Amino acid sequence: MPIEELETGEGSGGVEGPVGGGGDTDRGDATQDDLSCEEMIDSLEEQLDEAHERIATLERQLTTESRRHELEKMLADAGVIDIETALVLAERKLESEGVTVEQAVSSLMSSKGFLFRRPERASGASALAGSPARSKDSLEDLAREASETGDRRAVLRYLRRRRG
Repeated sequence: MPIEELETGEGSGGVEGPVGGGGDTDRGDATQDDLSCEEMIDSLEEQLDEAHERIATLERQLTTESRRHELEKMLADAGVIDIETALVLAERKLESEGVTVEQAVSSLMSSKGFLFRRPERASGASALAGSPARSKDSLEDLAREASETGDRRAVLRYLRRRRG
């Protein structure tokens, strides 16, 4: 290459080109790519934060619902008559006193015994002695028992007696 070309900047070996000052367009593209990547990273980080918040919310809801389900099951097993009232009272006790579900149900049974069915007393003869007496109950007695207790078994006994 002649020296004149180098001095004037003509030819391939001059200052211009990818290494020289003519590379501004490449730097601009790189900067724009960096900005768009940073914006994408910020957007993804926001989405990740929102997902973490949603997960935390769902975990709290799951814990609440599983505790409520356990409470409903224990109250039903204890023979509760009015499940809605018992649930409200037991949940209030759980939140205020921080007791376990078992403790809340047993406390509710002792303090609000009217919410629960009375345990059936077995007759002295045998365990089956109560069954024939029940079959002799009148239709009105069965209807009254079913409406007062709300017990499914009592309702079924009434419906069976009424049917046949």
